[in-house]
Amino acid sequence: PSEIDGKSVICGTIEVPFDHRAPDGPKIDIAFNLYKAHSLSPQPDPVIYLHGGPGDGTVSRVARTIGFFEHLRGRRDIIAIDERGVDSSAPEMDCYTTLGDQLGDVVDARLQGLEMTVLEQDFVSGCLAELDAKGIDISLINTEQNAMDVPAVMSALGYDSYNIYGISYGTKLTMEILRQDP
Repeated sequence: PSEIDGKSVICGTIEVPFDHRAPDGPKIDIAFNLYKAHSLSPQPDPVIYLHGGPGDGTVSRVARTIGFFEHLRGRRDIIAIDERGVDSSAPEMDCYTTLGDQLGDVVDARLQGLEMTVLEQDFVSGCLAELDAKGIDISLINTEQNAMDVPAVMSALGYDSYNIYGISYGTKLTMEILRQDP
């Protein structure tokens, strides 16, 4: 609530290749929030926050995210992204048709106290088929491609160097970024 879009925070998306090995192929948007440093002369190397999960985004959680990093904003910009396939970086990956088709069965099973394993497997299978029908290659929603997204996003935002703060899965992603470009 204390952030002002375009002044203290810049929200947007950066288009990156869906497969970085095929840069002229289909694209995917990576959503970001750039929280501006409070200093009039910030350090040139911001902090990028890589969230956990995978599956737990951060772009829509402004107050929670910036609360973690407020102490760093005195001198550095903070960038938060939703990694590919997550929340704001994956609006086309919602499986609403599959969910709608199976919701009644899930509610009935819950009310009867039945085992959910088969329904969960059916949902995953249905969701994968739905994504495939949309032309989404789920094999490219992975750590290797995520790691290639980070320098592309940072470069598009105009940063030559940066610090990485990863938690949980974000730690694994950080290690892959460092492996790809020590």
